[in-house]
Amino acid sequence: MPPLANSTTMDALFSAEQWARAQAYAFPFYVWKAASLPYLALVYALLFRWTPQVYAFAQQLCSHPLFLRMSSLPLLRVGPAFSQRLWKGPGLGAAWLFTLLLMLLMTSFYVPIHIFLDYAWEHRFGMSSYGPQSFAVDFFKGIALKSATLTCLVVGLLGVARRTQHWWWVLGLVSIGALLLSPLVDPWRARVYDQQHSLPPSPLRGQIQTLLQKAHVQVQDIWVEENSRTTKKLQAYFAGQGPSRTLILNDNLLNTLEEDEVIAAVAHEAAHANENKLYNQLASCLALLAAVWGLHKLLQQAQKKAWLGIERYADPRIFPLLLLSISLAQLLISPISGAYSRARELEADRQAIALTNDADTFARMLQKLSTANLANPSPPRWVVLMGMSHPPPLERIQALYPPQPNE
Repeated sequence: MPPLANSTTMDALFSAEQWARAQAYAFPFYVWKAASLPYLALVYALLFRWTPQVYAFAQQLCSHPLFLRMSSLPLLRVGPAFSQRLWKGPGLGAAWLFTLLLMLLMTSFYVPIHIFLDYAWEHRFGMSSYGPQSFAVDFFKGIALKSATLTCLVVGLLGVARRTQHWWWVLGLVSIGALLLSPLVDPWRARVYDQQHSLPPSPLRGQIQTLLQKAHVQVQDIWVEENSRTTKKLQAYFAGQGPSRTLILNDNLLNTLEEDEVIAAVAHEAAHANENKLYNQLASCLALLAAVWGLHKLLQQAQKKAWLGIERYADPRIFPLLLLSISLAQLLISPISGAYSRARELEADRQAIALTNDADTFARMLQKLSTANLANPSPPRWVVLMGMSHPPPLERIQALYPPQPNE
């Protein structure tokens, strides 16, 4: 590719074939984005309709003689008494089972869509390395982990709420603490799916360490994530915070980009690492506290109006309303958070250029990255405004070369 300082038009950066391929790849994702809101409304309409039946089914299972015999075994005999004290009454087993079943029911509506977009469509464009078995293992592993984790969190939250109606501010403060500490464990989350290993000593590792020192970014280590087992896409990111901060480069990125282009990608991530996160963290904490207070008010209103057959404060049948509230909040916040995120990405690009003093290499890296990941260089504006976290590749590259006064 020739120097890009004066070549920022779409035709110069992306060939007609690359442009057509990226558009064809993106098309079903745009269709799904447009259809996702009415589909979401249909899903929740069905969840609300079926909530009483699912709850009754969970109660029947928990009152089945086989279940009762199991709970009377010597090792499990303490369970019912403990659960009644924890739940402040009977019904903890039914609450847990109901929440899990409803979560799995909701997930089932999206399984065909994910299989088509994440497996069939990715294979059609040569972007996936999954085989049917490995995809199924990772896919259902994700569903199981998400469903079990969310079920335990929701039932635990409702259990606390059942003990006192002044629970929300105490749990809010605990949740804020968990939110602030959660980045410390980020480096280990991805290892549930993909293996990682330390980047061996090499000239590239030395260059990365030199750049990070120049950017005043401290890292525990530099890791290579073996994503080629599942995907052809390129990725680089920081995980963790403080003593656990780790730079992670996937093997596809190292195998596709030249060393100076890898340095350009790391420079962008280093700029993110140096961002002042105080205001972001403060806003997140306030939003979390407001969300917990909003849940408290939702529990009160649901009890007052007897929605979905709810009989008392913190009834587990509140779960679909809780999910709906989260979905609506995400829909409202996504355009705002997306605009903020895109501005941060452009600023990180500018900071990366200041670190490397090499706009052409950075532009070449962006071009290779978007081509390899089949990112649409210039997607429809409505897609961007709905909450894209990164500016379109063409916009990012053009921003590297602002017009000169004499042009």
